[in-house]
Amino acid sequence: MPLFGKKKKPKSIEELVERVAANDLSLTAVNWGEKDIGDDKVIKLTEALRDNTHVTLLNLCDNKITDSGAKALAEVLRDNTTVTILGLHWNKIRSSLERVAANDPSFTTVHWGWKGVGDDEVLQLAKALRDNTHVTLLNLCDNKITDSGAKALAEVLRDNT
Repeated sequence: MPLFGKKKKPKSIEELVERVAANDLSLTAVNWGEKDIGDDKVIKLTEALRDNTHVTLLNLCDNKITDSGAKALAEVLRDNTTVTILGLHWNKIRSSLERVAANDPSFTTVHWGWKGVGDDEVLQLAKALRDNTHVTLLNLCDNKITDSGAKALAEVLRDNT
């Protein structure tokens, strides 16, 4: 499946935001990683996603997104049940557990690879996952998780059916 449907992929963030806001039927996956996007542009994109019913994959990996941009994204995605895959690894985000903790049925994938995540964040994630029945894919590769953090997460996942 082409990442941008049958139309040509957007050449600028402005064009992308315009197509997302227009609910472009051909735009089902946004692969906008490594584009040097910061919080200001992510906030514009998230506002465009508010009423979008076609984008299911949102990849914003390896950008300059911080907790501020992630918070704006989380607020919009809380009500947008179309986006089911969200890639935010290699950003400067430290905490984005709200949808996991809320057991949001549309949120099935957590990509937290390459984020410098340590045991404190993993313990928060484990707590959020304790009662979550919808996350089916969890990526925590290349982080700073010790054996004790991994053990705590494993115990929660073992008991989570």
